[in-house]
Amino acid sequence: MLQLVRCLLVISLAVSVVGCDSGSSKSGSPVSGSVTLDGTPLDHGTISFSSIDDAKRESSVATITDGKYQIPADNGLMPGKYRVSISAPSGGPTSTDPNEAMAQAAKPSVERVASRYNSQTELQAAIESGASTHDFEVKSK
Repeated sequence: MLQLVRCLLVISLAVSVVGCDSGSSKSGSPVSGSVTLDGTPLDHGTISFSSIDDAKRESSVATITDGKYQIPADNGLMPGKYRVSISAPSGGPTSTDPNEAMAQAAKPSVERVASRYNSQTELQAAIESGASTHDFEVKSK
């Protein structure tokens, strides 16, 4: 019985050591840059990179704040070609008054960026090994 317990202990330790690496974050190339909307830094939005040449490759999404975005290496992109999509919906609550905020939240959001930059994007980026910068100039509707 003692030998069985030792055997199970050794097996469970081996499984946990092997399993430690499987939970590690992917590491790729960090990507950063700027996004302007009609020549002005985009105040807020999202930018996503989806692989064009390898459907199995992971994609990454970053928040755009004050015209800047950053994807760190732990969520970075593997080298290759990517389709880039930029979205910046307007609307949503901006008031601190609860009643007014609820009324604002009921209004549908409207995409401020033309569809050729998001749902029907024409934007692409080639990512290489190492840090890279990709800036995008988009237009409103």
